[in-house]
Amino acid sequence: MESSPRITTQEGNCKVRVKVSKRLSANDLGLTGTHQAGILIPKRQEVIGFFPMLDEESYNPSCKVAIFLPDLGEFVELRFIHYNGKRTGASTRDEYRLTGTTRVLRVLGASEGDILEFTRSANGDVHVRVLDASANDEGNIFGDVIPLSGGWQLIRI
Repeated sequence: MESSPRITTQEGNCKVRVKVSKRLSANDLGLTGTHQAGILIPKRQEVIGFFPMLDEESYNPSCKVAIFLPDLGEFVELRFIHYNGKRTGASTRDEYRLTGTTRVLRVLGASEGDILEFTRSANGDVHVRVLDASANDEGNIFGDVIPLSGGWQLIRI
């Protein structure tokens, strides 16, 4: 049995295991002084699928998500939200975000350019770790890498 199974998606008649990662920007780390609400999550199902389903009929649906940090051996609670005011005309926003990340990234010692990697354990927990770009940890990414927007990538294993 593998130690770190990934979320699977259906492609034709095959299941494909995936993990997702994001190259961290200064904005993601709270270094620019902006009031950005967390990390922007692409609208790709392979990425959104790492998080619980939201009630898309609600205004700005959100939920708390327990994220395991293997490097610290503990869980942290983050918030997954879909700012969907554009659908109702209440705002121009239509984006998914993971909030509460700035503090966690600081504890993990993340720097601009590092890779934030999301995987799923055998019991369904979302695991997050930081790959140190300066130590070339990102060279440990194996699989078919598909670039997404905003520094995200999908890795099919």
